[in-house]
Amino acid sequence: MYVNSVKEKNGRKKDPRRLIPRLLFVLLYMISLKTVYVSKTTTRSNLQLSSGKCMRRLAESSINVRENLPKSKLNGNQSSELPFGCKESDLSRELTMDEINKLISSCIFFVNKKKAYIVFYHYNNYLMRTYCNMMNKLSNTFIELASKHGIPEEVREKHWKECNEALTYDLMYMNDSAMKYFYFFVKERMFYLKFREFLIRCKEHWIATIQRNEQKWSKFLYDLVINYKSIEGKGDIPKGSISTGASSNRHQCNERKKYKRKVVESKYTAKRNNNQKNEQKKTF
Repeated sequence: MYVNSVKEKNGRKKDPRRLIPRLLFVLLYMISLKTVYVSKTTTRSNLQLSSGKCMRRLAESSINVRENLPKSKLNGNQSSELPFGCKESDLSRELTMDEINKLISSCIFFVNKKKAYIVFYHYNNYLMRTYCNMMNKLSNTFIELASKHGIPEEVREKHWKECNEALTYDLMYMNDSAMKYFYFFVKERMFYLKFREFLIRCKEHWIATIQRNEQKWSKFLYDLVINYKSIEGKGDIPKGSISTGASSNRHQCNERKKYKRKVVESKYTAKRNNNQKNEQKKTF
């Protein structure tokens, strides 16, 4: 009996048909492991690509100024994606100029990339807020002046929107240029004095743009309001008078040319009359 039972067991083990399910199970398990590994590898590579895009977007659009601008979305899950190993706490708070100066003064002889980015981020945002203050000042002045001259609200809003879009475009262009300049600057080893010089140049560029745009658009908006009543139809303002100012400048140039032409013609006429009088005297 014992021998027969052993033979039956050995026969069962040697039966190849009984091994097929096990082999299929092992094969399926190996395929599943390979699929999981491939999916994990693909996911990891996609995350690395998306992480790089997020870093570039955060760097290129590090905008944190009031409601006029889109704010950087920073949360705990994205802290590892910030440039140069920065944390959310390094960039989330809005600093005053005194706090920024203290941050700059805390830099030592050599400035690492992380510290340089934190300082530049807050300094650039402060300059962007200064630009936005200029825009708000222009808007308030235009609204007050337009109301005094009886310009309808819908006309005022229409043309301020055009002006606002042009100013916002310059703002985004300035921010993008500053970011590109910073990334070019940090390629080399940074000394403290060189870093301060970089910040000074950045400030000068921003201030020059702010002053130029404030002067340019103040004149255009003022001319827009003053000339509104004299426009034919008195119903609207010619399109493009705010966004470019080319029509207004061309009109003023033509008026000056006409005036000069009249002056020259009057002088020539007076001279010709004098010559005629002198000739008449000589004949007598």
